[in-house]
Amino acid sequence: MSGLPLNSLVVLRSIEMGIEMSAQGKNEIDPVIQQLRAIADASSLVELDKLLTQSMAQLQIQALLKDEGLSKVLARVEELSQAEDDEAASLQALAVLGRLAAVARGREGAVNRTVVALSPDHDLPSLEGLDSDGKAYAAQCLLQLDTYWLNDYALRESVVLDTAEKPRKLLIELLLKRFASVAEAWAAHVEALEQLEEISNPESRLRRARRISGAWLEVLRSGSFEPGGQSGAALSEWVAALLQGDNKDVDESLLFSIVDDAFDLLLRLIELRFSHAMLSDTYQVIGRARSLLGRARWIQFLSHSRSREAVNLCLRESALVLARQGKTDKALMDVMQSLYLSKAQMMKDLTRHFEKAQELDPDVRQWWVNAGVVTGSSRAVVHKVGISEDQMIGELLIEVLNTQPFMEALRDSVAPLLEINDPISAEKVTGAAAGYADIARNALMLARMRRLSKTALKGEVVEFNPLQHELLSDVRQGVRSVKVVRDGIQKDFGGSIKMLIKPRVEPHN
Repeated sequence: MSGLPLNSLVVLRSIEMGIEMSAQGKNEIDPVIQQLRAIADASSLVELDKLLTQSMAQLQIQALLKDEGLSKVLARVEELSQAEDDEAASLQALAVLGRLAAVARGREGAVNRTVVALSPDHDLPSLEGLDSDGKAYAAQCLLQLDTYWLNDYALRESVVLDTAEKPRKLLIELLLKRFASVAEAWAAHVEALEQLEEISNPESRLRRARRISGAWLEVLRSGSFEPGGQSGAALSEWVAALLQGDNKDVDESLLFSIVDDAFDLLLRLIELRFSHAMLSDTYQVIGRARSLLGRARWIQFLSHSRSREAVNLCLRESALVLARQGKTDKALMDVMQSLYLSKAQMMKDLTRHFEKAQELDPDVRQWWVNAGVVTGSSRAVVHKVGISEDQMIGELLIEVLNTQPFMEALRDSVAPLLEINDPISAEKVTGAAAGYADIARNALMLARMRRLSKTALKGEVVEFNPLQHELLSDVRQGVRSVKVVRDGIQKDFGGSIKMLIKPRVEPHN
């Protein structure tokens, strides 16, 4: 015990004496006293770690650390760390402190302060040099540090670790904490994944890659993170780095599991930022995986994938959202088609998915359910909405039909009253009503010739659809129900009904 400073020795001995006094009458020395003496005599951090491990196994660690015990053990860790003063000792100190933090029960703050105080100013050896528990404890302590070398260390170790999954997840959590976004973390990790090339056996390399992809997936599912810009492209490059090397004769189940993890990561990105689902660039990993697997393996993967249907459903729903906005997207359609074994099956699923969306523009709807194929007849009836003769006729028809009840009232009610006192005015009113009736007949006949019709929705309360309604309000956010205050005009393009003039609506409470 000659190496122990006098102040620490005095305190430890006083603790021992107190425990001895409380244990008077016993034939044997209290085990906690023995452990305190052993800690005081420990010549290295490795030996100290073994003593703490033994105390945990004997369920005596809480008695050892109660009252002043924890602070004195922490002081001994600092002393041994400063005495050994090398990279291996710094790593071992983190393992010891991590073990103490795990059992400190509400006093983790004191342990974490010691972790920061002993923060190494240099890179550390690999976690592989520690035992299985030590790896996890040291990785947990790394989350408390903020040093310049930490990013590179976490990137490297998350790949180097073989079967230590808990510390790998902690290192990935550290990366996501230190990088601004998931996309940036993946971009940095791509370079670290080059270490996989050092594993000569293809099966072993893919098993390591599978453990890495599974760890990333579990960590991303455990919390909320910023996906970042171009996250789809970053995921694509990251998966390509995982699948690097010759995979010609490897177990296909490993390949398929990694790609399925990539699909699940894609879905997690969309969960974190659902607006990304409508962007075809988000799905770049699908085309990249298809290219890496090759045609034959890709077909086999589609038949066995656990995540394919979830991604397909996401794509179909994104297509429906775009269709409601009156948009088509050839790139998104191509991505969707790559996840089907046949175009006929994709069209069947799209038709079923679009079945209840009756408010869609007919041409846009047909484009999606036909997998982007537009027939000749469909192209022939495309109508450019703008200032046209049909719109002018439609506006005239609306005004005529809106005015018709008032003109009929003039003819049937006002003219007979005027006939009594002012026959001349009565004759003029009757003539005007008759002339209006002729105009109305001509407008209706012209509208029928042009296949125009009124929507007949005036006064009804309907769900607001910006593609079908013209809102008479400056407030647009949050409007769901609206009341139709003026009818619109529709045109029949050979069986395809298109809204030519939108009904005017106002918010309805």
